[in-house]
Amino acid sequence: MTRDRAALTAAWLVSGTLFLRYWDLTIQAEAILVWTGIFALLFVGSVHLLRWRGLGSPDRPWPPVWLWGGLFVVGSLAGLTIPSVPIGGADVQTVALLRVFDVVLPLWVLLRGVRIAWHGRTAILVTSTVPFFLLTVVWWINVRMPGESHTGPLPAFTEAEAALAERLEGHVVMLANSIGARGSRQPAKVNATVDYLGGELRAMGYTPRLASYPVGDRQHLNLEVTVQGGARGEEIVVVGAHYDTYDLTPGADDNASGVAGVLELARMMVDARPERTVRLVLFGTEEPPYFNTKNMGSRAYARELAESGDELFVMISLETIGFFLEEPGSQHYPPPFHLFYPDRGDFIGIVGNPHTGRLTRRALEVFRETTAIPSEGATPSALVPGSELSDHSSFWKEGFRALLITDTAPFRNPHYHEDSDTPETLDFERMARVVMGTREIIRDFAGG
Repeated sequence: MTRDRAALTAAWLVSGTLFLRYWDLTIQAEAILVWTGIFALLFVGSVHLLRWRGLGSPDRPWPPVWLWGGLFVVGSLAGLTIPSVPIGGADVQTVALLRVFDVVLPLWVLLRGVRIAWHGRTAILVTSTVPFFLLTVVWWINVRMPGESHTGPLPAFTEAEAALAERLEGHVVMLANSIGARGSRQPAKVNATVDYLGGELRAMGYTPRLASYPVGDRQHLNLEVTVQGGARGEEIVVVGAHYDTYDLTPGADDNASGVAGVLELARMMVDARPERTVRLVLFGTEEPPYFNTKNMGSRAYARELAESGDELFVMISLETIGFFLEEPGSQHYPPPFHLFYPDRGDFIGIVGNPHTGRLTRRALEVFRETTAIPSEGATPSALVPGSELSDHSSFWKEGFRALLITDTAPFRNPHYHEDSDTPETLDFERMARVVMGTREIIRDFAGG
């Protein structure tokens, strides 16, 4: 009988592991709460199996199912009648709460399922090990990365890095200080930004493609330049950053830093001969009120890719890459990731999702092999706060592989979405090394 209970417990834990690995793909298929339904059926089946085998079980197996069904009905009605609710000073879409249910309820039902197979002190002992098992699974799927992060003093700054840092600073000062706020309420500033970016790209020898997309009664623009690939030219690597800002903020780190990085990567690739085609894209309308909607510039671009049938190898988003702090306690994380990562904000992060785990790990491996700056990687679920906060999430929603290179923005930078997000707060020397490391990632992904 102990063997039967152990087999049933193993089945539950395997189900939990598969859930944590493939939950994001379920959400991409828009099958809201499907996992909870699966777990509820597994729960009821386990109860009846235990009764049939004479191992005993609670008399009332149905409460988890009724709870799931009730929350599904309430959440669905709320989603139809109340688009968002204020939580912690921010407006949270009710569909996001459904996602929370879709994670919390399956894991709770998993614990209940293990609990019904055991009795007394044994039940307490077995169920108490489940959270540690789940943390181990999270580490294996979301945290485990190759190589070692750079430690100790940074090496001397080279002339090439110094020149790159100066050009990066020039772009950021132009965007954040000379042009200023580039949000949806400043169409003239947005036009000036597009003119500046197009002029810089043309000066490098490119002919930018201006791709317009409608948002309300206005047309917005994405800028794209292409470095044609060779032997595998039909496969595409997209490198992008958004050029708009939050409301009336100057947006030095968010996201003039990422835009400057894309501009300088374009300069580095003028004479490149990659095997895969590389497209460098500057997106509009990433910031609220457009974020996480179909009106994001990157969503319009990703949708265009999907409709054209082009073969996207991977998308790399540069988002807030210039702010660093060395003080202990300067870096924060959503739980439970604070258990796995350093508390100093002196590193650059490379973030994917479970679907892009292999590419994310490869990107971090290349970065660590070539770039002398601390670096960390993660492949969290899209539900983890912050993991979707850039243009890469638009490509996730269209079913593409994408990853994010970032200084982690609100988890480190106190100037995030504030008027104080100015060029003086950025570290352009470290930022130059991030851009050079990104060049090596592109070289590895694109080949040639």
